[in-house]
Amino acid sequence: LEMIMNKKIGLITFHDTANHGAALQTYATLHTLARFEFDAEVIDYTNKFRSSLYNVSKKLAYDWAEKNYVAFIKTVIAAPLIKNRMVGFNNFYRNFTPRSVKAYHSNSDLSGIEKKYYKIIVGSDQVWLPLSMYNKFFNLLFVDNIVPKISYSSSFGVSQIPLWQKKQTKYYLERFDASKNVFISQFKL
Repeated sequence: LEMIMNKKIGLITFHDTANHGAALQTYATLHTLARFEFDAEVIDYTNKFRSSLYNVSKKLAYDWAEKNYVAFIKTVIAAPLIKNRMVGFNNFYRNFTPRSVKAYHSNSDLSGIEKKYYKIIVGSDQVWLPLSMYNKFFNLLFVDNIVPKISYSSSFGVSQIPLWQKKQTKYYLERFDASKNVFISQFKL
């Protein structure tokens, strides 16, 4: 990364999950960028699926509607632990991982966001899971080609990449500035 002062960098990652690895990698990435004197923040994107992952009420309603009574009972028993875990993680994120002022909840919300950032970085752990490949967010499809796009330790989280994903990944990676020559050869068909 070249040294450019007063330029905002947007980081796209799993930043709002109750997972130690995700929390620490988000913190470490932002901290490292700050050490290089970059002004970086997490782009605060949470869609309906992600926001419901740790919502006990939504989980209970889903389990009940699906007649999954064992899961329902487990969630009832675990509810206080889930709540305490989320409070701790949310405090960590609030205190140590700066985020965009605006929260984004859908792909249409992201329109024009690339004007706010000098560069956009996506990564790391499992942001390219097969299920997320159609997500414009983690593939930076909402970012105009003039904005540099960087993949930092992005992974798929699976041992075998499906053929449809290989085709799409090749297209996505061709749009990245700091991934092109490193990864494209892995996706030749």
